[in-house]
Amino acid sequence: MIFAFRIRLFCNRPSHSTPNKSMIMKRGFTIGILIAAAAGLVAGLLFAPEKGKDLRKKIKDKGNELSDKIKDSMRTNRERAKEMREEFMEG
Repeated sequence: MIFAFRIRLFCNRPSHSTPNKSMIMKRGFTIGILIAAAAGLVAGLLFAPEKGKDLRKKIKDKGNELSDKIKDSMRTNRERAKEMREEFMEG
């Protein structure tokens, strides 16, 4: 039910609010960068000569750090989008 409602909302959006090709490409590029960074991080940690216990702790810590950065970025982008929407509605 919720899924169908979301699809309906997306399909009924006014034409001025539909994402353009540039926005979609930027989103894809950002996701690609995040995936590449995570893969590089894991590869670097796996090839470093350390004990298994220390390596697992390091991976966990770096994963938590990356997760926090992503959450902060999402929060910032959400706030920026809200501000842009409010500006658009006002003017």
